[in-house]
Amino acid sequence: MGGAPSTPVSDQSWLDEAVAALRKPDKAWCDEDRVSFVVAARELTAWLHDRRPYEGRHRPGWRSALRDFFQAAGDLGPEVTRSLGGELPRCRSIAQDLQSKITALSPVSFKALLATQSNAYRTAFQGLIGRFSDADVRLAAWNDVLAGYRTSVVSHQELAKRRDLFLAVIRAANLSPDRIASNLRGVLSNNAFEIFATRRALGDADAARSDAYPRPNQSANLGESERLSLCERLLTQSPQRAHYVVWVVFQHASMTRMVQTVGPITFYDAELIKSLLQAKEDVLERLPEELRDKESFFQPSQLPEERDTVLARVDLGMSSFADPVLAAREQAEAVVALAGFRFGRPRWRILQGYLLAVDGRIRGMGAFMPLRDPDSLPVSASSDPMSDLLQMVEADLAPHLPVDNPELIELIEALHTWQKTDREEPLSSIILHMRIVELVAARVTHGAWYEFLDDYLCSTWVRDKILDMLHSAVFDAAYGHIEGLSSAQEQERRDIQLALFKSTGYGHEIDLAKAYEALPRLVSMHPPQSQSGRELRHVMNLLSSPASIVTLRDDLLDRWDIARERLQRIRNALAHGGPVDVDGAKTVHGFARQLAAWSLSRSLAGILKRNGVVDEHTRRRDEANSWFAAVPNAADAKSAIFPN
Repeated sequence: MGGAPSTPVSDQSWLDEAVAALRKPDKAWCDEDRVSFVVAARELTAWLHDRRPYEGRHRPGWRSALRDFFQAAGDLGPEVTRSLGGELPRCRSIAQDLQSKITALSPVSFKALLATQSNAYRTAFQGLIGRFSDADVRLAAWNDVLAGYRTSVVSHQELAKRRDLFLAVIRAANLSPDRIASNLRGVLSNNAFEIFATRRALGDADAARSDAYPRPNQSANLGESERLSLCERLLTQSPQRAHYVVWVVFQHASMTRMVQTVGPITFYDAELIKSLLQAKEDVLERLPEELRDKESFFQPSQLPEERDTVLARVDLGMSSFADPVLAAREQAEAVVALAGFRFGRPRWRILQGYLLAVDGRIRGMGAFMPLRDPDSLPVSASSDPMSDLLQMVEADLAPHLPVDNPELIELIEALHTWQKTDREEPLSSIILHMRIVELVAARVTHGAWYEFLDDYLCSTWVRDKILDMLHSAVFDAAYGHIEGLSSAQEQERRDIQLALFKSTGYGHEIDLAKAYEALPRLVSMHPPQSQSGRELRHVMNLLSSPASIVTLRDDLLDRWDIARERLQRIRNALAHGGPVDVDGAKTVHGFARQLAAWSLSRSLAGILKRNGVVDEHTRRRDEANSWFAAVPNAADAKSAIFPN
């Protein structure tokens, strides 16, 4: 495969890349199975606080939590590592001591060690976790991100780790990633409106009147250093002590009373508030003071138009909050959940928007976005794949109708369960996914379910990750925005799109072998300092030779071991009352769902094609294992990935 050109098509400011990294802060850039240091440290701390007396059967869970901790610590950027000072080396030393002694000591001796040392260990790890909310750690994580974007040599994969850790630190400090990311984007983009709002929040500007705001698209004309300095102040500011009131909105909600008060939270029928806002002067006195402010930039039209909505006014009192909106949302949701618990699940659903009042004046707001259920939207025939899918299964399924095979009936019931878990929370859906895996494992092998996964699905997962990496990078490069392309290059990219992708109306198919061949051409179109440029060069480097693919294969094998051990740890903790961190469970949620899907699909194929469940699993395992073993001896990189 040819190398990438040294000269980009067009220059792009490194700040533009940083702005792009702050979009969609709720979506991680790293693969889901990679655990952040914040979560790994929290999970190991939870094991140190486990109230169950240590037994030998707990050893795999301890080992998994320790392994996560060491891997995540290795992902830390240099500035974060430095900022964590003595806490990080101390906790690393404790973890290394635990890792060696859990193997060397008997269960009785290790239990005695925990009894004598656990208080000191807990104190050390609590000190480390407490540092995540410190401003200097937050700033260090931000500086690691910026340092990566200042040069083109840092890979997209490394930047993804730094970017996700920065957002994890923001969450650990009880700050809103959405709000912080939005503010940082506005400042870095030189947006005058956002910069004015940020300075006002920092106490630099008076925004008592709505007409003091610049126009939304106006440039502030600040230099790079001024913008970076403002970002630094934003990230390190201390919460302001003031009287905070936050308004949130619930959808699918109604009340028999116009007003209902529960402690510091007052629920209002939305129609009442709207009518009062449109009423005469004497009636306005019935409204809370922040809504009576004539010079506020809040307008009644900004309230949601949908019927069946309830407004909740959360009075947080005189205090300081890192994120008053988040605190208010959590309190309002908690009250609704507790009130509705005796009747099952409450129908009320909180919307995304808010009004933030500080000392009686509206100081911030977010648009109230109505909830939308994608599954309830109408689907056109051209975007519904069911006809094609029915045609694909007709030959295999028709001979088995009506379904009366007990084994097939059992698998179909498991399939229904798998489909329903898409709407479940991670903790509950993991249990259901693992029930499917255990069901299949018991029919394929006499070993434990995790041995079934290692034996039958590991090689498939490794190869799937490589192919998915190639697919994702090429798709983003082929269809993403590129500045400065000539008309000839635009035509070349269009030719690549037509050669690689086939639209199916409800998605697309890709020729991955041709996609691999197109990597050098796509790399030549993307500047090195762009997300797509970094990702393409990283993927092309990983897939450049059989030797590099062997390295990638083995790295993915290590990732499999870590993720599978974490899944085992979380599954056992859920089943037996051990420590579980919800964010840690989220890292294996998609992993468990994929494994359950593969287990089901192979079992169903074995029955429908009359090959037998065991034979089908064995055949697919052997195919994947053959690929895995053949990579080192491949003639070239392409044949290593696509041996046939």
